[in-house]
Amino acid sequence: MSDRPAMSAGEPRSVLVVGSSPPVERTAATLAATLDSTALLRARTVSAAREHLASASQAASPSQHRAIHCLVCEFTPESETDAAQPTPLAELVALAADEDIDSLPPIVAITDDERADDALDHGATDVISPADSRATVAARVRNVSELRHHRDSAADSGTAGVPEFSGAQLAAALDLLPTAVFTLGPAGELEYANAAAREFFRGASDATVRNREETPLEGTVVWELLPAEIRETVVDRCAEARATGSVVQFETPLPERLPALAPSSDGPSTARRRLVVTAVPDENRLTVLAREFSDPESESDDGVERDRLALLEEAVDALEDGIAVLEDGTIRIANTTLCDLAGTGTLVGTAVDALFDDELAAAIRERADSPVSRWMDPIQGELDGGGSTRSVPVDVVVAPLSVAERTLCVVRDRRRSAAGTLSTVRRTIDSLSTAASRSAVRHAVVAGIREYTGAEFTGWYRPADDGDLLSPAAITTAESVPRIEPPAVEREDVPLQVGRDGDGRGDDTGGDSYRDTVHAALVDRAAADPFLARSGLRAERVLVVPLAERGVIVATSSDPMAFDTLETAPIETVSAAGAAALDRIAARERVRTSRYERARLESKLDAAAQLRAGERHLLDADSRTAVERRLCEIAAALAPADADELAWVGRVTAGNESISPRTWSGSAAGRDGEWLDSRTIPIGPDTAFPSGRAAARRDSVVIDDLAETAADAETHDGGENPDTTEFIRAATDRGLRSALSVPIEHDAFSYGTLTVAADRPAAFDDHSRRVYAHLAAVAGHAIGALERKRALLADRVTELELVLRESDDVLVALAHELGQPLDVQAVVPRSAGGSTVYCTLPSDEFESPPASRLDSLAELDGVGRVRSVGEGETGSVVEFTIETETIADTLAAHNGLVRTLVPVDGRTRVALDLPDPVDVRSFVEGLQRAFPSAELVSRRERERETRSPRAFDAAVRERLSERQFQTLEAAYYGGFFAWPRKSTGEEIADSLAVSQPTFSRHLRTAQRKLFELLFDEY
Repeated sequence: MSDRPAMSAGEPRSVLVVGSSPPVERTAATLAATLDSTALLRARTVSAAREHLASASQAASPSQHRAIHCLVCEFTPESETDAAQPTPLAELVALAADEDIDSLPPIVAITDDERADDALDHGATDVISPADSRATVAARVRNVSELRHHRDSAADSGTAGVPEFSGAQLAAALDLLPTAVFTLGPAGELEYANAAAREFFRGASDATVRNREETPLEGTVVWELLPAEIRETVVDRCAEARATGSVVQFETPLPERLPALAPSSDGPSTARRRLVVTAVPDENRLTVLAREFSDPESESDDGVERDRLALLEEAVDALEDGIAVLEDGTIRIANTTLCDLAGTGTLVGTAVDALFDDELAAAIRERADSPVSRWMDPIQGELDGGGSTRSVPVDVVVAPLSVAERTLCVVRDRRRSAAGTLSTVRRTIDSLSTAASRSAVRHAVVAGIREYTGAEFTGWYRPADDGDLLSPAAITTAESVPRIEPPAVEREDVPLQVGRDGDGRGDDTGGDSYRDTVHAALVDRAAADPFLARSGLRAERVLVVPLAERGVIVATSSDPMAFDTLETAPIETVSAAGAAALDRIAARERVRTSRYERARLESKLDAAAQLRAGERHLLDADSRTAVERRLCEIAAALAPADADELAWVGRVTAGNESISPRTWSGSAAGRDGEWLDSRTIPIGPDTAFPSGRAAARRDSVVIDDLAETAADAETHDGGENPDTTEFIRAATDRGLRSALSVPIEHDAFSYGTLTVAADRPAAFDDHSRRVYAHLAAVAGHAIGALERKRALLADRVTELELVLRESDDVLVALAHELGQPLDVQAVVPRSAGGSTVYCTLPSDEFESPPASRLDSLAELDGVGRVRSVGEGETGSVVEFTIETETIADTLAAHNGLVRTLVPVDGRTRVALDLPDPVDVRSFVEGLQRAFPSAELVSRRERERETRSPRAFDAAVRERLSERQFQTLEAAYYGGFFAWPRKSTGEEIADSLAVSQPTFSRHLRTAQRKLFELLFDEY
């Protein structure tokens, strides 16, 4: 005989849908909508399905876990034939060999018509197509599950027909008896019934009973044959006889509509009919005798007593507390509440030690034997026996009865009591007070709510990132329920549209902002169907707690009466405490984030202040050597306190072939800085060390691992550049592991490189790379300014002549367009960009161009305006407004001064002056980057004419008349040139005793002569 729990003929058929693909989801929705009497279960994976099947096989009774009658999954031939990943039909078929599964239910595969035969070959019992109608899908799944149900019933009963008896005479004799005699199998199925019993069963007029005249009674569960009025009593007392193994006799009212079991010979009787039933257990069978009894003489007294006892029994069963009467440590009477609490149909005959934990059972026995008539204080312990798979905390009040050896026990579920509820709420809030994460808060809340409600499933759904879904953030299930992984659900599928704006009830109480806005509510099954179908949960009652933007808490139970008597205040209190805990954690996170951001900003401000101080320190240097030294000191100071770094500046050697360190700073340099002296590094775009590469590429270069670079350098250099390998080895021997090099340049003119090395690999990120590049740029600007100042004070000048073979420069285009040389007098930068160039057109060999010719030059690209501004000593002076950068601007940035541009046969000869300190070769190479066709054709050095301040004073007095000098002197000291002016021209004229026009004429003439002396001769 099978070990599966006995199958009731009226039990709903259970269908387990496995998978989560779209065809499976559509099929599950169809079954949920069409199979009202079928319990639809969901398993997203085969492993979850295995847990369902194993739990059903190992369950001791259907109340612990419902049997599975049918499996539904998708069939994909490509995956089923793949031995590496057989999913999902092949994996389900393979479960037939699992030792924890008694018998694999039949499988209905979802596939198209063309693959139906393949699905059957792979182990499917039947096939449904996605194109089938809903009725077809439901019918095929129902047929397969019914077939499995009938097979299980036959296997559990151990017989398919009427058992054989000892002889025909015995059967005939039993048929003559007016008493109904019938035998029941292990599952309550009818194995034998005599004629009186058959007549009695067929006379039942229950609307739910099938046609007894045409259908054999044998094999039918007898509870279906009994009328509803006596069914529950007979079932309970027969179960008591099986559990105790002793004969049980009882009476029950007999409905008037049923045929008489013992026909009366005295005519109609006014006595109330009663049925006397005797149940005799024998191994796995139960023999039942039933006869009708009527006693008119004692009817009145007995009827009153029976009614009183029936009313008392009904009242005891209606109590919320469990009631048990013990006799010598064994339960003789137990009400329905206690049986439900223990998870079994009957407790009669159960020893107290098998129902309660050891300490509680011992305490109950001690009080039962105590001379004290009643103990007021309850005993606390655990109910962990019966059919329950989990311990239940209980309070037990023990009261010895007047009958010897009998004791009354009142068993109260401590979870339902006020003290138990308070304990659960306190314990949950204590957990919330120490919860360090949102996940811990949610798990504590759902665990507390499930403990209080006794729900089979409790989950906290929170809004997903996309806003349209609610995802399970924390779930907990009863021990008797397999672990599930519910999917996300649509917002509109959630009952009462919760989780978005609450449940619509406002907060007008002015009380606690959390407690007064959290309200738990029971939801009708119809309203909860979309949510249950989407989540795969099987439930009859759904309790929801909306938490606005925090989501929603959902508790479910398959008991149709669940949650009816629950007070919602504890649920709302725990939920509100959870919401407050989430806000507390969010506030802490905001504080931590604010502190982190504050520390980060303070660190950046400190770094910025340090950087700005470094910039000022660099700009205050009075020589290039001082700039380089300070740059090394600042770069080394920017390293972290625990870092060991070295910073050094290298200059490009003559010929731009190598770079050598000139100055250094840092803790690594302090140990042995002399190792940098007299070393050189080749310059090239692929040089191993970053200094040479940065100088060639004119961009920052980072080496994260110098040791690895050293090994590559030995292979790459092949002995051609031993200095590079030796330099890297020297650096790594001194503990340096990574390096960063950035070029020091300004206006495309290179002054060397800044290199920073650290004692750990990958020490330089993008931020440090930008910081050091910025410092190098400031240093380049400072060096450039110092070099320009030095050039202006230089005593020697180098005259260079260059040839531009191809150029789109505007000044070059103007010279070619005019067809004559341009002597550049001055280049004045414009604030809006570009420059104003004043040129002299020599008149000794060329005629001055007419005004129309000058106007046409303004049409050239980059030329804003052209106008003649007068005649000079050597020719016409023309003003060109240039909108783009010219060769004159480029040369000025490199300390060069353009003198003449001469167009010659498509080429342009450019004559310029270069101050002596500027390296000619570096200057030409920098210029060639801007003008690739530039070529140096001649070079000549000359001494710059120097004049003392005294000579300048003498020249001024020689050029200006006495009146002009006096006018200029009076205007200067009178504040005429100040801003704002201290004196007007009229006031200065009055002080000189001349008219205002005379003052203006003398002042303008003096200014012109002074500027001629300044710009033309000095």
